[in-house]
Amino acid sequence: MTEFYESFAKTGRAAELIQKGRFPCGCGRVHGANVKEVIIGKHALDALPGVLGRLGAARAYIVSDRNTERAAGGRVAGILDAAGFRLDRFVFDRAFVEPDEPAVGAAVLNMCGGPSSGTQPPEGKTAVVAVGSGVINDICKILAHMTGAPFVTVATAPSMDGYCSSTSSVLRGGLKVSVASRCPDAVLGDTEILCAAPENSILAGLGDMIAKYVALFEWKLGHIVTGEYYCELTANLMREALDKVVSNAPKLKNREPEAVEAVMEGLVISGIAMDYAGISRPASGIEHYFSHIWDMRGVSFGTPVALHGIQCGIGTVLALEGYEKLFAQKPDFERAKRAHDSFDIDAHAKKIAERLGPGGALIASEIKNRRLYDPAYTAERLRKIEENYREIKDEAEKTLPSRDETVRLLKGAGAPVRPSEIGLPDNEIPVDFTMTRDIRDKYILSSLVYDLGAQIEFGV
Repeated sequence: MTEFYESFAKTGRAAELIQKGRFPCGCGRVHGANVKEVIIGKHALDALPGVLGRLGAARAYIVSDRNTERAAGGRVAGILDAAGFRLDRFVFDRAFVEPDEPAVGAAVLNMCGGPSSGTQPPEGKTAVVAVGSGVINDICKILAHMTGAPFVTVATAPSMDGYCSSTSSVLRGGLKVSVASRCPDAVLGDTEILCAAPENSILAGLGDMIAKYVALFEWKLGHIVTGEYYCELTANLMREALDKVVSNAPKLKNREPEAVEAVMEGLVISGIAMDYAGISRPASGIEHYFSHIWDMRGVSFGTPVALHGIQCGIGTVLALEGYEKLFAQKPDFERAKRAHDSFDIDAHAKKIAERLGPGGALIASEIKNRRLYDPAYTAERLRKIEENYREIKDEAEKTLPSRDETVRLLKGAGAPVRPSEIGLPDNEIPVDFTMTRDIRDKYILSSLVYDLGAQIEFGV
């Protein structure tokens, strides 16, 4: 295992993780990646016929939208046609596609022959080929999950870390939910295509990667306070990928291939790390929940939204600010107990429902069942925090970058760093912060602040 880690750290290639296969880890689990091939680099698209051939496919169902069709769909079709593959194609006739029921249904109904009819054509399997990034990938993951078809993603932007995950983020009944789907068998990232992606998409990928600083610390925080599962090897793999992105970040402004490739590879490794852990902990923390809140408000009230990764970058800056201000305070454990005794959970639930719309109403209806608010469990967590406060603070100082250096890194690449830069009022940060702890059952900064009965003044 040590030789494997040293090899990965030296090369930084996602292929190393795949070639390792499944292996027992010191954390007590057996790790392995679900994706079979990852090819990132110049002319990666030329490898597509060979990838499909190794998957036993003789036909391809290519799915794209208006933008990704221009970026790569035509090239994908040309390469596969020249290689003798039979093709079916579906292009969403719009530039922006919502990952909702109509979109998934359209992709299913337009799949011709192959697994969609429950049988394979005599000449070989039909593979689903997603040409795009977040939404197209999510839709095709569901399609491949439903049909059992081989599945390949041709990335058109280094914009998000879901390429190698086994879930899809979709709108169901107007609510954003994660549903079980299918990890691609292979992911191809041609740097010529990736470097030509819209600037916002590249910045989104950077923001999604920078978020891993907070995610990894909060994973360790949760381990210390609640005893949840933690794997140091998986965390180290994620840190290595993150360090490579940060060291190349100054080159992103000029779209230098080395920097764009580092972001794309880091995003793929994020998905593999989540496979290793079996949870999203290596890749998401409170910064993602800021983004989820802004998305929910956008759906319910039409407030501004930006790409997920851009929002995660802003959320990372807020999280780092929060940790710096929290650890600058002296913990008062008696104050914390008084705050718990006076906490009005009904009033808190009402605020969530009012602020977040239908999704918030669902959260509010379940909030009393959350372990976070169970008095006995709260007292046990507070005891753990008091016993381990020095370790928690030392871990934060060791692993979290400063807010100021993170702001410089993001601004240097051209990314926004405050909610007001994407059209959201900065004065609403405190209320959104208190609600991040209720989005998922995950121990994060706002959970720690609640347990300590502390107050954080953002922007002061």
